[in-house]
Amino acid sequence: MRQYILFLLLIAVVVCGCSKKETTKATPMEEDVEAKASMQGIWINYDDQNIAFRMKGDSIYYPDTISQPIRFAVYGDTLLLKGGGSIMKYVILNQTASLLEYKSQADDVVKLIKSEDDNDTLHFCKRTPVVLNQRRIVKSDSIILRDSKRYHSYVQVNPTTFKVYKTSYNDEGLEVENLYYDNTVHVSLFCNGIKKYSRDFSKRDFEEFVPKDFLRQSILSNMPLRLIDDEGLHFHAELVIPDTSISYIVDVILSLEGKMKMRIQK
Repeated sequence: MRQYILFLLLIAVVVCGCSKKETTKATPMEEDVEAKASMQGIWINYDDQNIAFRMKGDSIYYPDTISQPIRFAVYGDTLLLKGGGSIMKYVILNQTASLLEYKSQADDVVKLIKSEDDNDTLHFCKRTPVVLNQRRIVKSDSIILRDSKRYHSYVQVNPTTFKVYKTSYNDEGLEVENLYYDNTVHVSLFCNGIKKYSRDFSKRDFEEFVPKDFLRQSILSNMPLRLIDDEGLHFHAELVIPDTSISYIVDVILSLEGKMKMRIQK
């Protein structure tokens, strides 16, 4: 009987221990609002004295016209940047009301000092974003005479509101998202006034020929007519990553009968 009672007591102790362990939860680290408040202001690179960014509220703003603001938070000795569906972490080495030192993604030490010049706020005045090869309609047409027939090809680049984000890193080692706008291109072909072909192209139409990661950051810049031969009319779809020399050219071949095919231009 004593053994049975002892056994029940052991079970009770184990159950109570397990219950206590299950109800114990780790306390989440709270955001350091005091450190965040002291970071408010415009920060300058200690080495070259160029403006790095402005911390205002819970966002970081950059002095150029195309970099998008990004949210930030401070937890302990870590600076968190949130944007584009990703979270970047930077170890804070030293932080006062006028000094900020942290490690970049390349493991370099970045040293910033807070600006005391009121004129530096002019770098953050709201301006219309400058986008490359954007916000304008580009038209071109060509007349082709073949076998006593008159062909008229027409190309029009149309700006859209589709946003394209290009990720890069500034001199301070922080992730920056640059904003651009994509285009669509209308191509049509007429023979003696009769429509043979008509289509609006977007960059998604070239997924078969262009890597997915490249396509995501690229812009359909133009589709000029480059060549006419026995295959037909060759329009070169130019898929370009902004501010770089990197591009893919897809040869869009349109026969005089209105049949279309594509291949990578080598």
